[in-house]
Amino acid sequence: MFGVMNPTSQFLSVPEAQQRIHDPELTHKKGKALAAATLMEYCEHDLRITLDDMLRCLDYGGTIASMGARCLYVRTGRDGLGWKTASGCGFPFVMDRADWEKYLREHHLHNVAEPSRCTEPGDDIAVPKRTPPAPGR
Repeated sequence: MFGVMNPTSQFLSVPEAQQRIHDPELTHKKGKALAAATLMEYCEHDLRITLDDMLRCLDYGGTIASMGARCLYVRTGRDGLGWKTASGCGFPFVMDRADWEKYLREHHLHNVAEPSRCTEPGDDIAVPKRTPPAPGR
């Protein structure tokens, strides 16, 4: 059974979620999906959750990567998606780390972490919510 939810307390603390996501072992075991779900739940308002945390989720692939990508969309407003669905809007739902790093560099939103830093939570800046650009810009 795939368990993202923890019946005793729905989510982890943000620091515990960050610690699990930045663990060097890329596995969907050890509560990593719950950690990603915690980050996704709180990413919009908890600025302790960094872009590096979200990018790290992409390294896992699958469900964890989709949660990390959703966090990135919510925090950056990329393509105007936020919490909205990507289906039918003409934009792909990007879960590729290199694509996100390029996007973040091009939009001056983040000093993209060097690969050697990708396992250290809290090393980047938190980006405040911004209004996405108008279509066609």
